[in-house]
Amino acid sequence: MFGIQKGKFEEIDEEADGKVLVNIQVDRINRKEREVQIKVFDRGREENVFKADYVSRQNEANAHSSAQEIVKRFIRENDYVIDVETTNVELPTIQTLTNKRSR
Repeated sequence: MFGIQKGKFEEIDEEADGKVLVNIQVDRINRKEREVQIKVFDRGREENVFKADYVSRQNEANAHSSAQEIVKRFIRENDYVIDVETTNVELPTIQTLTNKRSR
C-alpha cells in the first residue's frame, strides 16, 4: 500500500499498518503538580501522530489514567490499534497467591 502525497510515494508496512506505540510520562514538578507527556507513534508510517504536554494537579496514578483516556479518544477517532504502551508510573497490580493455605 502506498501513501497518497502529490509526487511522492512512501511504502507502508502492511503488518504494522494502524498499530501505534503509546508513551505516557508523568513527572513530579512539586508537591501538587505533575507534568504529563503523551506521545503516540504510528509504526506503519514511522512518525509521531499525536503529542501532548500538560500540567495536572492530580496524583501520578490519576494523571496517568486521564492521559490514557485522552489516548483512547484519539485512537478511537482515528481508527488506530494500540500495539505497545509504556509509562514511567508504578501502577497498582493485583496478584493471586499460588500457595494459599486454608485451615
